[in-house]
Amino acid sequence: MNDFSEKTQGDMSFILAEIALENRIITQSVLKKALSDIQIASSKGTALSLVEYLLERNIVDKLTMTRLLAASIRTIDKRFAVLAARHHLVPEVDLVKALDVQKQAFKEGILKSVGDILISEGLLTAEQRNRLMEKLRGLSYDELMTHEAHDTKHSEAHKKENDLKRRISLIVTNNGMRADIHIPGGLGRNPELSEIKALIKDQGLQFGVIGDQDIENHLAKYGGEPLGFVIAFGIHSIPSRDAVVRIFFINDYLNPGKITDHGTIDFKDRGAVPFVKAGVVLAEKIPGIDGKTGSDVFGNPIPVEQANDQPLKSGPGTEISENGLKIVSTMDGQPLMTVHGEVTVMKELHIPGDVDYTTGNIIFNGSIIVKGSINPGFIIKGGNLTAKDVNGGEIDVVGNIEVSGGIINSVLRAGGGVHAMHMAGTKVDAYGDVLVKKAVIDCKIRTSGHFAGDGVHVISSLVSAKKGITAKQIGSDVSRPCTIRSGISDHTEKKIRYFKEEIEEKKVELEKEQKRKEEYTATQKQLHKKIMDLVQAEDRLGQQKRALETQMKNIDCSGELSEHGQKQRQLLREGLLFCENEAGRITQKNEEYFKQQDVLTDYILELQNQCEIYVHEIEKLNEKIKEIKTWDKKTPPLSQVKVLREIFSGTIINGPNTMMILKDTCKNVTLREVRRSDFDSEWEMKIEPN
Repeated sequence: MNDFSEKTQGDMSFILAEIALENRIITQSVLKKALSDIQIASSKGTALSLVEYLLERNIVDKLTMTRLLAASIRTIDKRFAVLAARHHLVPEVDLVKALDVQKQAFKEGILKSVGDILISEGLLTAEQRNRLMEKLRGLSYDELMTHEAHDTKHSEAHKKENDLKRRISLIVTNNGMRADIHIPGGLGRNPELSEIKALIKDQGLQFGVIGDQDIENHLAKYGGEPLGFVIAFGIHSIPSRDAVVRIFFINDYLNPGKITDHGTIDFKDRGAVPFVKAGVVLAEKIPGIDGKTGSDVFGNPIPVEQANDQPLKSGPGTEISENGLKIVSTMDGQPLMTVHGEVTVMKELHIPGDVDYTTGNIIFNGSIIVKGSINPGFIIKGGNLTAKDVNGGEIDVVGNIEVSGGIINSVLRAGGGVHAMHMAGTKVDAYGDVLVKKAVIDCKIRTSGHFAGDGVHVISSLVSAKKGITAKQIGSDVSRPCTIRSGISDHTEKKIRYFKEEIEEKKVELEKEQKRKEEYTATQKQLHKKIMDLVQAEDRLGQQKRALETQMKNIDCSGELSEHGQKQRQLLREGLLFCENEAGRITQKNEEYFKQQDVLTDYILELQNQCEIYVHEIEKLNEKIKEIKTWDKKTPPLSQVKVLREIFSGTIINGPNTMMILKDTCKNVTLREVRRSDFDSEWEMKIEPN
């Protein structure tokens, strides 16, 4: 820590760096670069703490940083306790208790300072605490330890502590990944294997402990001078590698374009539009690999998340290879990957004039090129769109929207970017960047990309851009204030809300269809019961008929010709006729029931199919929500608004954590959301000159 000799023992960054170095969480070279970068940032007017630097560059993860902060507070407070004892402000026994309370609080995830604990117990005043902290900040480590040695020379408690310092110790790093044996100098005897093994048992070390022979080899080196060696190593978990889909074409190929003498954008010089032939490999999947669980020296497993899969999605004009790892084009055209990961190949549709009543609405699964304008009330749906002007149209494409002129009173939804000369009265939702060359008036723009335009004037509009905003001017003296939202995922949140609303609507329809299906099924069961009743009635009639026929046969065989015999024959004939008529009625009724049953069966099958369609659509919508969330996580936010000329007073500015209403008009500034201090959870919107 020679590089920090000028630092003091109350400096949190100093203590944190000291602990991080001692525990090999960072190296000396990493720390030197961090301090250099922080100093450079400070010279440019940007406040950057060591904690923010290490976290933002993923040098230290959040869990390790929390432990480092806790250890730093603990270290400072131990030195604070030394000063409190030296100045006879708090009895030593109460200081020990306060440190124990703090230790227990840390275990519960609560960061408490010893000073606050002593104040809450009435053992110290806030003024005394503040004076001690000021003294602590002014003492070097050597000064503090010199004072401690002088003031504790006659303390019985510190005599015991000095005795402890002459004992063999086993120290485990905060992350539990390493344990060291420390043997002090002047022990007065040779350390033994049994002592080391007793320490290992007491500390609960169960993994990565070196063998007895290795321990004895280390102990044999002791000659009265301090000795230390590693007694156990943990094994870090090996992180999983998620599946990745690589595409072999440029998906975001657009350049801004140049303004012509006529005041429109020339899209000819936009970069090479990708074009592929049939049979070309467009994308390849590299399967994920699951990681391996690690272990600390206590035998606690260090879990690792399973690798996330990335499915290949083949759209129109493509197919998946036999091995399931490649997407191949099946026709010539322009390749595109949507935000949902679907790879397609699109053909082109050329409209030589305007989109109006002669063309009708345009729905085409490919790139649409309109030489003229899109007139009010007409709808365009497709892959990409290039047009001269859009006046009152509704555009919904999976790719980019490029308009060389203006967009007025329209609704735009793009899976890619939106580029135009000017906009007015228009709503825009885009996944990619939104570039406007001149003016944006009375618009609502939400993008997951960057809103940019070095020459754009934004007036009476809402602009929300996850990747930040760049404009020439925002607002004016006479217009209503603009609302600017930077670094916020308004666009994707709106898309997710829309999909969730659609899911709820489909769930309502699904419930209705399921209820109808249940009603038809119940009716079918009733019909089935009626049919079974008729079948049983028919069986009984058959038995009755056979009995009557037997009686008739018996009379005929007896040769009975009397009047009584004739009457019996007549009654039997009438009975047989009734059975035949009733059987006919039952047969007719059964046929009607069977027809009704067939109709109901068709209805039920139709409803079942419809229910399955709703279920499938709900699953697809949920999958889209998941894809949007995954895509959104991969897109880092930038809470920054850069204005090249003026941003007028009254402008409402939102970041992910802050909101401000600009009091004064500012010129040539950048507004950026930053933390108030190293350890403060509060944020503020900072205004800096460009």
